[in-house]
Amino acid sequence: GKLGHRLDALRACDKVSFCVYDEGYTEEGDWVKNVRSVIVFGRVEILDDAGLIADITARLSRKFTQDEEYIAEEIRNHGHLTLLLKLVPEHICGKLVKES
Repeated sequence: GKLGHRLDALRACDKVSFCVYDEGYTEEGDWVKNVRSVIVFGRVEILDDAGLIADITARLSRKFTQDEEYIAEEIRNHGHLTLLLKLVPEHICGKLVKES
């Protein structure tokens, strides 16, 4: 949504981090799981260009459906409610963690 604590916090301070990690793997004969992760540190930009929002949401929607009429209708009806945030990376790091 376009209102709420998250957006208030981002307007006050645009610094963020975003972490992703894989499902991990276990080496043969071992019981511990090895997990790889990546953290992106950067700043968030709030996108408010209606044309850009429509373009990005249409491209994302095509990953789930090829029904162009449906996509256009959803953007027409709900595009004005859509909030897009852009993460601009400043630093990226990754690591492998072996649980114990």
